[in-house]
Amino acid sequence: MAVPPGKPEIKDNVGKNVQGVIRMYNEGDTLYLICESQGGKPPPSLTWWRGPSLIDDTYEVVTSSFLVRNELQLETLTRRDLMAEITCQASNNNVSAPAKSSVSLDLNFVFRESPIIKGEATHTHETGSKRDGRKLIAKHFSKRDQL
Repeated sequence: MAVPPGKPEIKDNVGKNVQGVIRMYNEGDTLYLICESQGGKPPPSLTWWRGPSLIDDTYEVVTSSFLVRNELQLETLTRRDLMAEITCQASNNNVSAPAKSSVSLDLNFVFRESPIIKGEATHTHETGSKRDGRKLIAKHFSKRDQL
């Protein structure tokens, strides 16, 4: 008879448990996360998902402690990774639902140059967020006849 695995724990590159929205990454960084699940009979498979897509199914079973571990490394985070949900899933049978833990990525963006338009600005509009000083703030200038 199968014994379901414990809920996976997600850790950062220094082994600290992380959950919810994680905010320590910049555009261009490498994401490194560790997922561990304790228990279960037989030992579970431990997989990483980005939304509905499987992104890593390589895991190891540490036999002495009944621990299963999967290390995820995603190179060069991009703007498309903003608020991406990354899920670690532990499953050892096809009867019970897999145990899951998820995090979402909040990224700091790298400034991208935009063309400079000559002429006097007659209207300005500020966009972006200053929250925690992390997000890029952009000012848009336009001539009144372009509004």
